[in-house]
Amino acid sequence: MNATRPAAPPPEKPIRPPGAIVRGIAIFLSGCGVVLVIGGLLMWFNHSLEMCGNDKLRPTVSPNGQLQAVLFRRNCGATTSFSTQVSILRTDEKLPNEMGNVFRAAGEPPVLIRWVDNTHLIIDESEGTEVFFRVIKDGNIDIADH
Repeated sequence: MNATRPAAPPPEKPIRPPGAIVRGIAIFLSGCGVVLVIGGLLMWFNHSLEMCGNDKLRPTVSPNGQLQAVLFRRNCGATTSFSTQVSILRTDEKLPNEMGNVFRAAGEPPVLIRWVDNTHLIIDESEGTEVFFRVIKDGNIDIADH
């Protein structure tokens, strides 16, 4: 008996893996995603661990009660020493964890602050103090050193 076999179905086309270019693009984009995630985590971690801190020593309120000159000590960890700083803020404003906006001096020298009137402030530090930042005007406030 001469039995004929049914015809075999044609072979399916093999699925080809993506080419080297597509594979390279996919690897590159995956790497970018990993870098972005790691960078975001590092930025969040760095921001959540403030290295510097301010210790409010004494606020001095202006005669009209609208502003305060805040004397504070700033400490940025073991690698730097304390500094004495002054910021002018609105009376209802909290001292931010930032450097002083009108006066900065090395160490903890005696510093006296007094308002002459609503637009004149005196910041008087002891002789020999290493002052590394001082402004003479902040908005409409004139600032003198004695």
